[in-house]
Amino acid sequence: MVTAPVDDGLTLLDKRRGVLYHLNHTGALVLATLIDDGGTVESAVTILVDRYGIGEDQARTDVIALIENLRVRGLVTSR
Repeated sequence: MVTAPVDDGLTLLDKRRGVLYHLNHTGALVLATLIDDGGTVESAVTILVDRYGIGEDQARTDVIALIENLRVRGLVTSR
């Protein structure tokens, strides 16, 4: 996977399939927390709660949904 920041988030290129994906700023933040910073689901949840003022349950649901969405497409793997 190759990533490139863009004005409204992050573009992901799956080089194996030749498919582009786009994450908005929130998705890019979560991905950076999980991959670049070696974070956990809980650290991503905390960042979303702090930055956007949403509830922990909603943030956790969103983070897990993003991870699953990326996993199904083969862009991330589970640890």
